[in-house]
Amino acid sequence: MEYSPTFSNWILVMTWLYLGLAFFEPHYFGDPTFTGKSVFCLVFELVILGFFLSDILFYSVHKATDYALSLKQRYYGNRKFLLRVILFLSFVVDFAIYYSTTTNPYRYTTLLRPGNVTQTK
Repeated sequence: MEYSPTFSNWILVMTWLYLGLAFFEPHYFGDPTFTGKSVFCLVFELVILGFFLSDILFYSVHKATDYALSLKQRYYGNRKFLLRVILFLSFVVDFAIYYSTTTNPYRYTTLLRPGNVTQTK
């Protein structure tokens, strides 16, 4: 599943949609023109984060059965995998902070959206 062209294309589409979601977020901290947090954006962002999580899980399961490499080479030595996990965790933390507060916090991960680090295989 991880190397499936269809799944890779879906991940690519999700990254572009995640980048486009920034247009529905506040422009800056304390933006007076921001009308409120949308339930549509909340659900849409959850779906996108679910796709990113499935990508990490599929990779983990795929590499768990690769006995030609050591554990360090499979996970810890793979910088691309570590970058995926770190970015995903930062997206989840930002998502939780943004939707758990009643104010308009700054979305620090808007600059880190995965359009720059994701590629098709």
